[in-house]
Amino acid sequence: AQIMERFGPFFLKLQITPEKVEMLCEALLKRQETKEDLTTIQREKVLLPSDNALNTHKRASESEFAEAVASVLGAENVQRLLNYERTLPARDYVARVSGIASVSGIPLSRERSEEIAAVITNASKRYKAGGIASLSDVDWEAVEAELSKSLTPLQVRLFRSVDVADGQSRWMPQLVQSIKATNKKRAPSGR
Repeated sequence: AQIMERFGPFFLKLQITPEKVEMLCEALLKRQETKEDLTTIQREKVLLPSDNALNTHKRASESEFAEAVASVLGAENVQRLLNYERTLPARDYVARVSGIASVSGIPLSRERSEEIAAVITNASKRYKAGGIASLSDVDWEAVEAELSKSLTPLQVRLFRSVDVADGQSRWMPQLVQSIKATNKKRAPSGR
């Protein structure tokens, strides 16, 4: 179910048949299970992330996944799926905000939700560097400034007031920075 929630917009955008969706869900699930198995093995055997055997299995799993995706979507769409996957933290965040907006009587359209996810993703330093978008390194002031151009005042207010991130609060970097500044002020001089 979680795979459909997270990848459903991608499947819709490509207008994939239900049979192909099922095949992609199986490939995504198999890859996730393999990642979890390898993480368990790494932890139990106290292996370093640089372990050759571990990395050989990781590469084989990713190669198998890419082949499965290519067989369903064509080779040209493998990178498209991987790029979509890099945006998932922002998309998950927006999905939660959209749920709150909907029950608050300030709904966000699918198009508007896509726009918000794109703005958040593009404001992530890790995403810009080629990694997976991270809510902890997003320039939230820039996000709010950009979104205030297209959202209604009520939607902007809602967006500013909710924090629905699982473990990656949009306010966490500000809190950490504030704590560091306070500790620095409290530290005796000369240290």
